[in-house]
Amino acid sequence: MVRSVRPGRKQSRPTTDVTTPILRQSTVSNAVDCREIKGVASAAISSLLDGPAAPAELIGSYPVAVYLRTAGRVIALVGPEAVRLPNAIALSGADFALVVRQASTSALHVGNGGVQVGPVRVVAARWWDPVPRLGRVDAVFLAGRLDALRAILPAWPDPADPAADRLRTGREALASVLAGTGDLARTVRRLVGLGAGLTPAGDDLLAGAMAGLVVFGTALERPDATALAGRMRREVVGQARATTPLAADLAEHAARGALVQPAAELCRVIADPQPSAENDLAPALERLLRIGHTSGRDLVEGLLLGASTATHSSSGGWPGWPRSGGGRGSPGGIRRRRVAE
Repeated sequence: MVRSVRPGRKQSRPTTDVTTPILRQSTVSNAVDCREIKGVASAAISSLLDGPAAPAELIGSYPVAVYLRTAGRVIALVGPEAVRLPNAIALSGADFALVVRQASTSALHVGNGGVQVGPVRVVAARWWDPVPRLGRVDAVFLAGRLDALRAILPAWPDPADPAADRLRTGREALASVLAGTGDLARTVRRLVGLGAGLTPAGDDLLAGAMAGLVVFGTALERPDATALAGRMRREVVGQARATTPLAADLAEHAARGALVQPAAELCRVIADPQPSAENDLAPALERLLRIGHTSGRDLVEGLLLGASTATHSSSGGWPGWPRSGGGRGSPGGIRRRRVAE
């Protein structure tokens, strides 16, 4: 979902003060003039972009995305063919190509209203919200939608995955934790870093479960579900060194309900009592399953676990969960933007 410019806030301008450390360092040995390019940014990284300028390091450059790490967090600069991550700024094809050319040889900084990649300054012209905010959802309706989603899912995990047996065991352990009967710390240690790629399958499973607890727990008015996501987050953060920087950062966002765009869209479709033919479960699921080799499917598996836990806790159907109702809040604590479609 694309958002417009933040009302009441002026966009950052490229400075011409040569004493500014960012420009003094980043203009050395670059053949292009200083320029500003505008992208569409996730609201989940607004505090990083708006904060004081801090050095960043390049941790990955790929045909569709460039990943920077700063102050223990990750920002993705992505091209038009990439999926919108909750830590991303989406750029046009030409602007992304310019960033790729500069990223490997230039000084990098994040803050002061944008991202500095050598002589190129990336700022947010528009925003999207990576947290699906569903409104109030009926538990019985949601349970039926989750059953319908399970019925059209492909098998998990991928039988060809060398970690398939450990993932299956880890999922069973995670289900026990969510039911209030398992060992959370041990389960997280089993899953963090389990699998291959930039976001291992075990991390995607945990991220999906935390997001499912927050997004659907909020919609069902279950603060105990969101509190469990908070406890999971603390354990996952403690194991951050066991996985990739990108996976650790995406888990942080998931624990606040912030998801990759197709996953956020699937959550909205699940909760929609009158979805359109083009925006029903099957097409929304297909869009998510296209992500990565198995990342989309791993996320769905976690989302189902988290959402089902929130649903059953709401009806008092699982052991280990309080049956009382509770107050309602905004998932994830991400600062909401008063923005137009």
